[in-house]
Amino acid sequence: MPATAISRPADGEFAPFYGRYIALVPGSEILAVLKQQAEETINMLDSRKESDGNLRYAPDKWTVKEILGHLVDGERVFGYRALRIARADQTPMAIAASCRKSTSVRNRQSKRHAV
Repeated sequence: MPATAISRPADGEFAPFYGRYIALVPGSEILAVLKQQAEETINMLDSRKESDGNLRYAPDKWTVKEILGHLVDGERVFGYRALRIARADQTPMAIAASCRKSTSVRNRQSKRHAV
């Protein structure tokens, strides 16, 4: 089955917050960009030792593994949203609690660890 062409979204088709990220995507072939990024990410991770995942550039910053976990969580959310859009699902989507922005990373980690 051939891939469907996906064009760059026009202003007004996305929340303004995401405009800066959309502007960073090179070219117009988003599926090719996604495939290339996946390959580059896998190659980069394969070139590292397992212990590198515990590195952080400063004491209070996330480890490489925590960053990857955050990226995976984000991909899961966006994948779910895309599925809902593809199905034309009109039921309201759940929204993360607004207090999340005011919660520190350490506090969230301790809550997640408790679960």
